[in-house]
Amino acid sequence: MVKLDVTLNKEDLLISGVIFDCWHAKFKEKQIPVSFAFLIIDPKTREEAIKLLDDTLAETKMDEAITDILQTAGKEGMQKARGALEKIILEKPGERARFYRSSKTDRAYHSYNAGEHRLVLVKGFKAFSFATGEDLKHLPPNVYCAEENVWYTMDKATIAQASTDLDSFFNEINRITKVKNHDTYSEHTLLKAFFENPESYHKLIADAETYAKFFTSALECPEGYLVYKDETRGWHYGYLITRKGDIFRFARRGCMEQHHTVMAAVDEGVKISNLRREYPTQSEMAIIAKNIGNVDAALSLALLPNNVAKH
Repeated sequence: MVKLDVTLNKEDLLISGVIFDCWHAKFKEKQIPVSFAFLIIDPKTREEAIKLLDDTLAETKMDEAITDILQTAGKEGMQKARGALEKIILEKPGERARFYRSSKTDRAYHSYNAGEHRLVLVKGFKAFSFATGEDLKHLPPNVYCAEENVWYTMDKATIAQASTDLDSFFNEINRITKVKNHDTYSEHTLLKAFFENPESYHKLIADAETYAKFFTSALECPEGYLVYKDETRGWHYGYLITRKGDIFRFARRGCMEQHHTVMAAVDEGVKISNLRREYPTQSEMAIIAKNIGNVDAALSLALLPNNVAKH
């Protein structure tokens, strides 16, 4: 006779550390297949089952892959599940970037275009996913980490071009996804230039990284610094903070007009007489000071609400 530790509540049943509710089982805060849960409950297989769970969680972060392995153990045996895990370990990404195919199957993830697949570029535990019409059956599935969609369709020529140096390609994708702005520097625009006109791409990505500072910190111009404020009903607002701490606001209709104004100001400066003097609230001043702090610590301190009040 086997003695089990059982606790029955109104909403769930706890058996030997495994929680059962109406539809699922959970062990160590991890949802697991019910078939695998019985392996943990059984004293004869408990130790081996827990070891399989721990080893699987160490190799993959993808819920689908974890569930598949545990379900295999519960329905077809531990040996077959171990074999599936060994295949995952064999194809595991390392320090060098490599291509995989997406293992995801849900319609919400994929495009509705017939015949479209997802090509996945993985390095370590970071992955980028591209649409493609190419056959990817020869590639191992990505069962290692979540994928960030990149809005660009790869074909045979661009896959071959990228494959000449996947680490460099991975680094450029990393740059692109950090600065993408769909109205000015879209992923498609940047990647099209990357593959077709490298000289144009280098200028575009440099400009994109410069423009991104306007939104994430502060962008230096001859008169001081430009900082993004917000957007309301199609109007885009920004601040000019002079080196003396005076604050002016500018507004542009549409993101393209804002982009032109900001990038021109970096090179040519701003005519302050055309701008409206602004007196931000304390909370707005705190945000401005924080952004300025990335490029000018002394001015940032002077702009902090308490310090402004003293002047």
